[in-house]
Amino acid sequence: MGVAKMQMLSEMEWRERTLEEVFIIGAGERLTNADKINGIRPFVGATDNSNGITGFVGNINKSLDSNVLGVNYNGAPCIAFYHPYECIFTDDVKRLHLIDCDDEEGKLLFFKVIIMQQRSKYSYGYKFKEKRMLRQKLMLPVTDDGEPDYDYMSDYVRKHKEAMLAKYRDYAEKQIAELGDYAPIPALDEKEWDTFSAFGEDGFFEIATTSSSIDGIRIIDGDNKNVPYVTRTDTNNGIARFVSDKNYNFGYDTAGCITVGLDTQSAFWQSSDFVTGQNIQIITSDILNPYLAQFVIPLFRSQMKAKFNWGGNGATLGRMKRLELMLPTNDSGKPDFEYMEQYTKNMMLRKYKRYLEYLNKKARNKKYN
Repeated sequence: MGVAKMQMLSEMEWRERTLEEVFIIGAGERLTNADKINGIRPFVGATDNSNGITGFVGNINKSLDSNVLGVNYNGAPCIAFYHPYECIFTDDVKRLHLIDCDDEEGKLLFFKVIIMQQRSKYSYGYKFKEKRMLRQKLMLPVTDDGEPDYDYMSDYVRKHKEAMLAKYRDYAEKQIAELGDYAPIPALDEKEWDTFSAFGEDGFFEIATTSSSIDGIRIIDGDNKNVPYVTRTDTNNGIARFVSDKNYNFGYDTAGCITVGLDTQSAFWQSSDFVTGQNIQIITSDILNPYLAQFVIPLFRSQMKAKFNWGGNGATLGRMKRLELMLPTNDSGKPDFEYMEQYTKNMMLRKYKRYLEYLNKKARNKKYN
């Protein structure tokens, strides 16, 4: 007998439930910086990134929890993260546990998405306080009896997670094949290093202002949004969002370069053609490739953070052109670009192989459990 096909979301019956009909809400507890103890336990704050983790501490308090859904009521309200590990929560984050069934990962991840669909209602000035949480209505898939279909939620997340992991596996295997063999090379502290000009006649790179520099209000919207819009943000590879290719009319920069954000001192490798916001500089070179770029980007970031700041000493084009970098050298005393590339490849190979080992271990555990 074949396996029954799972119903699509649109094929399910959905009914309204308030959050208090589904969850028990627990409070976090305030922990000031002065009271924090260094440790390895995740501390969950009211942020919208890093799965809500804002640091690691050795403290224990009444908010200690695990296998729980954390929901921000303040800061970045109505943001939710699932925490399978033991952690403690700031008082700006509420802890949600299901009332009628176990707090299984798939169910909580399903609710994470449903809760975050309500984000547009809340803001810093209209917080997602506990009373509002309890009254918040959620649309849930239900059984024939009209009760929340927790089994469907769990199976839906499991099937999508398995599909995603399969895609990640294929991607990792493809990357390993492209990177080639692991090559034994000296450690960083075993290499000779020297100082070199990054730009100018004696430099190895060129830097110029972006070719587009589009203010956000001038961005052209369209149905086909496949062009990266790179800004000064220090996250998401500098990409604020994806926009229409109609914005190419303002000018654009081609793939295979490093973008630098003024003021924020951000730097990222760009592998696709892109347009930019204001105050972006572009680093190019005939020797630049993804592997060399990933080696030198942290060096550029380090120098920019040390020499520039947001105020009157920002990373202007003139100041950037005077930057110097400490680079590993070869026997001739020149920058050892081959070493830098291989170092990056080795690090990437190690990362992808560890990821495959993790996936294989999960598959074995699932098989025998």
